[in-house]
Amino acid sequence: MYTDDGDDENDIFKRDFKYYKRKAVRPDLSDVIDFERPHEFPVEVRARLQTTPDCGEVGLVDKGELLCYAVRANRGLLVIPNPFTPRGQRQWVSRTLRSYPQPPNCTNLKALKPPDVFPASPQLDDFYKNLRWVTLGLHHDWDSKVYDLGNATTFPSCLGALAKKLATLLGYSEFEPEAAIVNYYAMNSTLSGHVDRSEFDLGSPLFSISFGQTAVFLIGGATKNVKPTAMFLKSGDVVVMTGESRVAYHAVPLVLPREDGGAPWNYVADGDADSDWSAEAEYLANHRINLNVRQVFEKS
Repeated sequence: MYTDDGDDENDIFKRDFKYYKRKAVRPDLSDVIDFERPHEFPVEVRARLQTTPDCGEVGLVDKGELLCYAVRANRGLLVIPNPFTPRGQRQWVSRTLRSYPQPPNCTNLKALKPPDVFPASPQLDDFYKNLRWVTLGLHHDWDSKVYDLGNATTFPSCLGALAKKLATLLGYSEFEPEAAIVNYYAMNSTLSGHVDRSEFDLGSPLFSISFGQTAVFLIGGATKNVKPTAMFLKSGDVVVMTGESRVAYHAVPLVLPREDGGAPWNYVADGDADSDWSAEAEYLANHRINLNVRQVFEKS
């Protein structure tokens, strides 16, 4: 779903990626945009999204308004800080771990199948220890970097409903979710700089949703010569890449635990608590999950 055009001597993006990735000396994170303190950074409220009662059906807050921020240095980039309820976060994490890795969906583990019963300790299970990605709907060929139009499975209806609801709130009522990838990050995982441009329709938004531990996300411009913006993506945060940002280089050089120790999926009312959440909670304690959805074809 993405391409990487290689490096050159003016690769500012790679320089910043290496800076945040470094392990020997912790990088200075004071300039990384934190949407829990938006007034301290170069961001602005782009829209106040009015929720509707049916938002709750897809795990979103269903009362009040959601703030949608624009990042001044990155045209077309929108961020909605955690619009999910705690129970909604639990539901989506459970789907990404229990349902989406199941056949006929595709994973990075060609010779290893998920266990028949979700393990009580996923981190001790060979499949979940090595799970890095799952593709849904139209599946991407990682060798040719194009979609395999002969290899498609039914797009999950619940994920389609979530993507369409987010799109509608933002004014993209014609958005049609056709492909998705779930990325699973351990605490030492990274994702190098790339552009998502395998889709035939690059005019539609790309929705990226984070759960679990915090990522430092970099997004620059159309070439690697553009200095990227660094921002924290925390559990529940939604990034929407439109316009120029839809074809901008982006990366994840660092995953780190929330410094305040907060886990929004834990703040569930007693009546809403799930009796079998302990396995997911153990996994999320040292993992990040990213769920991104895109439209592949232009609509006539």
